Amino acid sequence: MYLTVTSVQEGQEQYRFLWGFYVRGFKPWHHCQKCFLGTRADGICPSMKNVPRLPLLRSMDYFYLCGYAKGPAANRGANNLHLAVEPADGETATITSNYGPVFTFEDARRIVIPESNAPRAAYGEFDYRCMNFRFGQLMYPTNLTGPAAAADKTPILRAR
Repeated sequence: MYLTVTSVQEGQEQYRFLWGFYVRGFKPWHHCQKCFLGTRADGICPSMKNVPRLPLLRSMDYFYLCGYAKGPAANRGANNLHLAVEPADGETATITSNYGPVFTFEDARRIVIPESNAPRAAYGEFDYRCMNFRFGQLMYPTNLTGPAAAADKTPILRAR
């Protein structure tokens, strides 16, 4: 699998965080990046430049690209970047950031993450609306999540 990044303009760092992750499991007692079991990819960061073809060589079930936008929280959700892919020879998955950069994965298939209607306040500190968490639960199914899973702390390693 390879990642190509194009259309990055100098001084266009609009993400507070930008990262890629080799996902090999799910920790259902966390949300955001902490819910993933695996390794963070080198070279994917807010200050990255155009990249002609970055090989993604580590062992993985899935690869997750996430950009956490700068700015007011009310606007952030619409500007955040999420793209989950799985290895698939001959396929391509692409996403264009609201800020211009285009991220293209070769030999990868996009995984659609379903929307959530769960209100944040209903779960206290734990946010079931988190795209990272929803992806983890989709790909590593479990009924035990959030604070209930924290007591057990057994990561889910079997992908769907």
